[in-house]
Amino acid sequence: MKKKSIGLMLLFVLSTLLFFSCNDDTVTPIGANIISSKIVERNQTDNVTVSVFASGLNSPRGLKFGPDGYLYVAEAGLGGDISTVGQCEQVIPPVGPYAGGYSARILKISTSGIISTVVDNLPSSQNSLGDRVGVADIEFLDQSLYALLAGGGCSHGHSDYPASLIKINTDGSWSVIADLSNYQQNNPVAFPEEDDFEPDGSWYSLIKAKGNLYADERGYRIIPASRGQFQTWDKPMEQEEFKNPNKELGDGSSSDSTSALIRNFLDCVKSRKLPFCSLEEGHRSTSFSHLANIALKVKQRLDWDAVNERFTNSEKANELLSYEYRKPWEL
Repeated sequence: MKKKSIGLMLLFVLSTLLFFSCNDDTVTPIGANIISSKIVERNQTDNVTVSVFASGLNSPRGLKFGPDGYLYVAEAGLGGDISTVGQCEQVIPPVGPYAGGYSARILKISTSGIISTVVDNLPSSQNSLGDRVGVADIEFLDQSLYALLAGGGCSHGHSDYPASLIKINTDGSWSVIADLSNYQQNNPVAFPEEDDFEPDGSWYSLIKAKGNLYADERGYRIIPASRGQFQTWDKPMEQEEFKNPNKELGDGSSSDSTSALIRNFLDCVKSRKLPFCSLEEGHRSTSFSHLANIALKVKQRLDWDAVNERFTNSEKANELLSYEYRKPWEL
């Protein structure tokens, strides 16, 4: 009776791990053999000290380390007093209208804390609540520096420069690569919120991925297909719908992947067929979470032998690969 109970409990634990580990879109290599951790546990903060590394920044936003080792800082600036009321559509009160100026800039900070200017006099803007926008974020692509200029646009007090993606040249000059204000106006949202609408957008994040730059604005994701040309972001896969857990997608799965995996696993218990997500896949997926936790626990870099499933540089870590079962249970 005891063995039967242990078997049922083991089956339940393995199936639970299987369902949650397989319900993930990421692919984890089976042969990966290095787990690193330099994370300090949250409760060990007694000896932590904080010091100022650099000061004198004006509304800093995005941070990126450049290929030269410097820390690059995007600044929103201080806004200004330039008004475009009556020239174009404005952000309504209490947020708007904005007033523009030219105090946004990009700085770089050396390892010794010395600050130098990469480019300055970029469009900056401040709304009626005191919030400032300028250079929202920066990114490096092919050794070149790009910036997301959120402070531009007529509704931000700048009829001369649009909200845009700009490229910074080595001499400190810059040029507009993509006009985001124009894109925003030619591709309006279907249901704009009247009390929270920005004609030139609220661009805040610039992301580099697979040779492209992604500009994010409250759910917008724009991919530059070619110089100066933009297209809307189409996901490579259809978005899952969770309103109908039993909706079949035509490939043997359903829109609710967790329910589908549970159903498939129970069916395979009866049919003895291999499930969509096998025990091997579930084991490999959950192993990485366990290994990361062990690295965190022992506070060191660990080398993992994926074939023998043992650490090669820490017996202390190997002791954490299993644990003593609570009596009277045994395996």
